[in-house]
Amino acid sequence: MTKTVPITTRAPKPAEADTWVEEGAETVPARFTPPSGRTKRLTLDIDADAHRALKMHCAKNDRQIAEFIRELISREIDAANWE
Repeated sequence: MTKTVPITTRAPKPAEADTWVEEGAETVPARFTPPSGRTKRLTLDIDADAHRALKMHCAKNDRQIAEFIRELISREIDAANWE
């Protein structure tokens, strides 16, 4: 018995990506660039409800969670005058 799999078309790309490519942008938007310099990965476990709220907050403000967390940490360190 031979099994056939129908070939379908690919899903369309988001319009924002197409526009970015068509405009010939030479740089990646700042929100998609990782921090410069040496980095360390941080992993933490949070409550599922807190994660959902964090994800919704960042989505509503068009921000990445990592960007938001980096800014919170930076703000707290600056406020504590740590060096």
